[in-house]
Amino acid sequence: MVRCDYIPKTLEEALERLDKEELRIFAGGTDLMISPKKENYLFTHGLKELQDSRLENGYWIFGAGLSFTTIMEDPHCPPVLKKAISTIAAPGIRNIGTIGGNIANGSSKADAALVLVAADSKIRLRSKDHDRIVDIVEIYDGSIKIQSEEIIQEILLPLENLDQWYFEKIGPRKALAISRVSICGFYKEKANKVQRFSLAIGAIEKNILRFREIEEQIIGKDVEQVKEEIPKILKAYGEVIQPRDGRISAKYRKKATMNLIGEFLRRNGLSD
Repeated sequence: MVRCDYIPKTLEEALERLDKEELRIFAGGTDLMISPKKENYLFTHGLKELQDSRLENGYWIFGAGLSFTTIMEDPHCPPVLKKAISTIAAPGIRNIGTIGGNIANGSSKADAALVLVAADSKIRLRSKDHDRIVDIVEIYDGSIKIQSEEIIQEILLPLENLDQWYFEKIGPRKALAISRVSICGFYKEKANKVQRFSLAIGAIEKNILRFREIEEQIIGKDVEQVKEEIPKILKAYGEVIQPRDGRISAKYRKKATMNLIGEFLRRNGLSD
């Protein structure tokens, strides 16, 4: 097999190459180098089009090629995303690893992606022939697939109603820990009604999870009514959360997940 690696100078050049050949995109490489394969790579680390950061129409739009460290140091980065990124691996990994790679890898244990899913973020996908913006949750629930000729160019993070947040992960240790259970949630009240309730759960199944049918039963209701319905809400989550077995038992993961959901509710004054 002849090894052919490419280092394009522009995004357009990269998209032209992806349109012609089957190539593995190599950004930071922190996931790929764990188990390198005999593939042809397209290196994107030098593409300026993947390094942008700007505010536009209520979104913080930032390039998929930005490293975790660069994102943390950006003045537009919300505290919840900083918290999640600070739990990823070690500083050396955060200096090299990219947010786009974190998403494209598709792991449910991706801490930064968990925040983006909970926050209803979108991603911009580019290919030679099209440019589309999709909800990131659709990548994780399987509704949309990133095609082989596409590159994640940007992430669009809505900045409204991110002040009241909760992020927590359980791992085997405090540093260099891969999540065994993780959740991120946002909550907001207005005029004694629940205006926002979003909760993403990671590491317990193949995909990051959002149960919108439960969230929709909460949003818009009087806060006092929601408090009365907490047992019903917890029961609903308990019925749909079915962790997979692995190194950590499904029973443990479910109990830990339900405990974290309970803490999210308590932090927002919805339960004792």
